[in-house]
This record gives sequence, C-alpha cells and structure tokens, in this order.
Amino acid sequence: MLPGTSITLNRLGYGAMRLAGEAVWGPPRDPDAAVAVLREAVALGVNHIDTSDYYGPHTTNQMIRKALHPYPQGLVIVTKVGYRRGADKSWIPALSPEELTVAVHDNLRNLGLEALDVVNLRVGSPFEPSEGSIEEPLKALVELKQQGLIRHIGVSNVTQRQIVQAQTITEIVCVQNQYNLAHREFDALLDAMAAKGIAPHWRFKLEHDAPIAWTDGIRGPQHFDPRQMSDPVVRRADGSWLYMLPSAIDDSEMGVSDVIRGEDHVSNTAAQIQMFAALGAAPPRFAHEALIVASEGVMSKRLGSYGVEQMRADGIEPEAVVALLARLGTADPVDPGLSSEELTAGFDLARFGRAPARFDAADLERVNAGVVHRLPYARVAHLLPEGMGEAAWEAIRPNLAHIDAPALVDEGGIARDDE
Repeated sequence: MLPGTSITLNRLGYGAMRLAGEAVWGPPRDPDAAVAVLREAVALGVNHIDTSDYYGPHTTNQMIRKALHPYPQGLVIVTKVGYRRGADKSWIPALSPEELTVAVHDNLRNLGLEALDVVNLRVGSPFEPSEGSIEEPLKALVELKQQGLIRHIGVSNVTQRQIVQAQTITEIVCVQNQYNLAHREFDALLDAMAAKGIAPHWRFKLEHDAPIAWTDGIRGPQHFDPRQMSDPVVRRADGSWLYMLPSAIDDSEMGVSDVIRGEDHVSNTAAQIQMFAALGAAPPRFAHEALIVASEGVMSKRLGSYGVEQMRADGIEPEAVVALLARLGTADPVDPGLSSEELTAGFDLARFGRAPARFDAADLERVNAGVVHRLPYARVAHLLPEGMGEAAWEAIRPNLAHIDAPALVDEGGIARDDE
C-alpha cells in the first residue's frame, strides 16, 4: 500500500516508457502489439502503470487510453511531470508553474482522466539527480492537487536532501530513483525510505547499446532492440525475488544446456541473455513453444487449468501424458504404443509449429485407453483387485479406459483367475 493512501499495488507494475517509438519518440513500431501488451499485463494482474505524457510525447498515454479506457477498477496510473521534449528529441527541464500546469492537463487529456492518481515531480538532469531546491515546482503541484486534478504526489530523480525538503511541503507517497547493479549510490537513501515505509524495487539495468540475438530452437533467429525494452524488475519492494535473475543464476551454476518453455517468455529470454552475460556465463539454448489452448482459452496456472493432480484423480496414466505432450504442437500422430525411449529418439524441435496447440481432454482419454490396453500385468498388479492374475488382466484390459480396482469387480465381475 502506498503510504498515507488507500492505494494497494500488486508486486509487479508495468513501465510504459518503451511503448513509444525509438528513442522514446513517436508512435510504436507495432501499435497493435503495444495495445495487446498493455491488455495482457492488466489481465495477468498488473494494477500499476508508470507513464508520462512526455513519452512520445503524448503517444504512450494515448496508447494506454486506447488499450484500457474505461480503466478497470483498481488500476493505478502513475505519471511524471518536470520535463518536455524538444523537436530534436532532447529532454528539456520544464519546472515552471506554467509548464507543470500544462503537463498535468496534457496527462489528463491524453489519458482520458478527470484526476491523476499519482504525479511524480521529475527533477535533476536527464540522467542523474542534482542538488537544488524543489520548493517552487512542488508547491505548483500542491496547488493542482488542491484543485482536485491530482490525488497524490511523489518525487523522481531526487537526492535525500530534496526528499526531506519535499516532505516538509506535502505528503510524498513514492520516490522513483534509478537503482540497480550498476548504480548503488542510493543505499543510504533506501534505508531512510524503508524506515518511512517507502520501499524500493530493484531492476536489472539492460545494456541498451548491445543488440540481443539468438537462434531459437522453434522460432528461428530472434532479434531484440534493448532500447525498446524496459529494465526488468528482479526484486520486489518486500525483498522477494522475481524468477528471472535467480533462474539465470541457477541455470549457470547447474550447467543447464537447454531451456524449453512457452512463447510468452520470449521477451524474458531477451533480458536473461544479458543477465547471463553480466554473470560471465554462456546462455543455454532456448526454444519457445506455442502456447497450449483449451476451451477456456490459453491454459495457465492462473486459470486453474487441468493439472497433474486432477489427471491422477481421473485415472490418467503417466505414459498417456508423456505420449500426448511429446506430439502436441506437431503434425505427428499421437501413438500410445511408443515407449519413452522411442519418443525420445524421435523428438525433434523442428517438428513443432508456431500455431497454438489445442488440448482436448477427450484426446487424452483416448490416448489413456490406448496406454491401458498395452500395460503389462507387472506394471498394474498392485492396482488390481486382490486375486486377479495375469490371464484375467489380459482378458479385460482391451475393454478398459482406466485402471479402477472397484470398477473392475463391479462391472467386469472378475476377481480371480480361478473363478
């Protein structure tokens, strides 16, 4: 929760700066993709978007409005003022009361809002804080808050002295400063903010001048421009870690050679490749499969989709799951008669397509029946009714879709070979 407010933010927010075009100027290269990213972020639980009307300029806020307006309940949009863009794409301080008033109204208009949840006053140079009084611009924001145009105020790119000064003028609900592996000069400031209930989160600083490329095992050559990417959050404000950096460390320490995962992780892989470089480690080979879809849409743990526990409860055999997954997403037929060794020998990433693979529980049931029909007595003896021998098992298994001991007795009437 932001201190002094009723605003509760989820652990991960979305930084909208890179939605604009190259050098944070003009429209995005793919506006439809930008809209899709915003909608997907909110659908996955993001309830905090960080933006500014000088991104673009105007473009990013207009894109947010196009994608999300009318805004879902609980979505918090935090914007910044204090700079404007020159015709040469430069970043120019804009801290006079008149400039700040224009900036707030620009944000309101392009976001389609009557009041802004949080406005951060951005001061200092474009790349680092600098000492100096922030009283005049901050009081200008306080006046706009009194007019009902701003609900809460924060500060950005500030020194500890400026934070202390700001807190004597108005309530400050957040501080936004650069802090990462390369910039650790704010350790004392972080401790001071944590003592006041204002906690930071940590980002991995991407090398924006180093293009990212790899050959994906399924998607082929992949290229990402880190200038169009936001520095990813790797540690939350509560001190807990997101998976990206720990995963790269684990893979490096454990000598992982191949990573196969869903295509929704492609952009994460781009960031992790730079993390491996920062660790001085060679990245593993990556392959990104198309997502599996079912009747309710993309299958995911967030949707409570069909999982291993439910499969076990439904009598699905492990061999059936392996047989289906080994071929799902390819044009190859699912063969319940193939052993794990045969499936492994025939496994080829080149056979996986880019189109989403469709999972149908009825298909799994059919494969399961095929597996049960082939299971040897030794594999199932401990699951059968007491006294049922090998001959009885081989007699009834062609009629079974699952192994269920009570049903074998009730429906088949077979309990012992000598009956």
